[in-house]
Amino acid sequence: MRFMDPLEMAIVDVNSEWVGVSRKQLMENAGSQVSSFILDRVLPDFDVSSEKKVNVVVFSGTGGNGGDGFVASRHLSSDSRVQKPISVFLVGDEQRIRLRITKENWETLKRMIFSIKVKTLKSSSDIESLDFTKNSSPVIIIDALLGTGVKGKLREPTRSAIYKINEWKKKEPRKIRVVSVDVPSGMNPATGAIEDLAVEADWIIALHTPKKGLQRVPHEKLITVDIGIPPDAERACGPGHVQILSPRAPWSHKGDHGRLWIIGGSKLYSGAPILSAMAAQQVGIDLVTIFAPESVASVIRSFSPNFIVHPLEGDMITWESIRKGIFVDQLSKKKPDVVLIGPGSGADEDTLHAIQELIMMLLKEGIPMIIDADALKVINRFEKLGPQVVLTPHAGEFKLITGDSLPSGDAFISERIALVRKAVERFNSIFIVKGRWDVICGPITSNGGTFHIEWRLNATGTPAMTVGGTGDVLAGTVAGLTALTKKLFHSACLGTFLVGRSGELAASRKPIIKATDVIEFLPEVLKDSWLFVKNS
Repeated sequence: MRFMDPLEMAIVDVNSEWVGVSRKQLMENAGSQVSSFILDRVLPDFDVSSEKKVNVVVFSGTGGNGGDGFVASRHLSSDSRVQKPISVFLVGDEQRIRLRITKENWETLKRMIFSIKVKTLKSSSDIESLDFTKNSSPVIIIDALLGTGVKGKLREPTRSAIYKINEWKKKEPRKIRVVSVDVPSGMNPATGAIEDLAVEADWIIALHTPKKGLQRVPHEKLITVDIGIPPDAERACGPGHVQILSPRAPWSHKGDHGRLWIIGGSKLYSGAPILSAMAAQQVGIDLVTIFAPESVASVIRSFSPNFIVHPLEGDMITWESIRKGIFVDQLSKKKPDVVLIGPGSGADEDTLHAIQELIMMLLKEGIPMIIDADALKVINRFEKLGPQVVLTPHAGEFKLITGDSLPSGDAFISERIALVRKAVERFNSIFIVKGRWDVICGPITSNGGTFHIEWRLNATGTPAMTVGGTGDVLAGTVAGLTALTKKLFHSACLGTFLVGRSGELAASRKPIIKATDVIEFLPEVLKDSWLFVKNS
């Protein structure tokens, strides 16, 4: 059975809307599936008739899981075996319902005065007086309190609601059945840990795929239902990936939000590391340090006061200049979160030897790497690199690395994916293969420590982005996001999406664009992505 990380599910939810299947549709399907399971599988447990009906009680929270519960109650209200009105309890303040579609479904229930009775439970004292064990009717309780949003200790009145559900179940085990939507409220959906209390459910209705925290749940209690998420939503890079970013804590210090080192530049190419550094800063990283040959270090330093620039001895990068220079001293003092290697480095053999040695040193140190541009020319000298490495080749560089020619054209996308998967299997690293459809593919670690290969497609971008420097922008964006999140695969997906959208935005406003124009619009695309998450 396949299990999904809650963050991945949140990304897929939003990206489903991005590809055209709205979250409102998904919520409607989820509630309908919960209702169908109850009518087909739970109701037959009881001896119900036109005279003796089942009593349905729904406990919903203020998030998306609560919305699923609202929809389920609406569907259940039309069945003749269910006692009317159905009791729907909103546990919390309705002013805290921030998800638009949850709010819409709550307002619908408030107007269904015959078949549904709604009540808001704002405090634990509101819950204390409830008792559904007094009458003789069987009771089905729907737990739609927390879903995938629980972390740490429970807050009131949610804790009291969970306690009451378990108390009723213990008191009347034959008369009461409990169905949890997606995960039992109180359980950590990522780990399965219960730090306080969790609903003791008879069945768990997993929406789309079970969450990772449910791996130890007996299979007979775990029911997976299809809620209509299209396969493309799982394979697309989209605005949902912005959810890997976290808000800055009020007590943050300099460097807490990412330290990136860029190793690149040469006497011929001074602009590439600048473009990468600018892009990284535009996605919110704290510190960018560029290590470049002294022949261009002053040029890079003069371009922006926002960069920290360390000169390496000579006109080009050599292993001797790295060993003797500040870089090794700096590595022993404060390690970066990620190192970007290659922008503007050139392909002199001494430089390629230095890059090869540098990669081996960083692998030994366990520091994540983004390898781009001329640095990719040393990759076929390695048998394996590892999952902490991201490679960013275009089709020509991919052939140099692997010996395989990528077919072009939309009709051959499956063949492209197959060849990229083959490269991932060989190097055990993440690939961003640039093209009309960017292919992002890499090894993902499961809870048990084993690997499986995942892939995504990015459809954003424009032919206007064939100008020089956009690859450096992509490498810097992915490196910056990786430093911020420590999530290499998701950063690769988000980075390709953001850069492509920025290029589209730039091209819509300017007749001809440059790489710096793509950088300019990155913050606007980030903001738009967050708004899409909020409003979808």
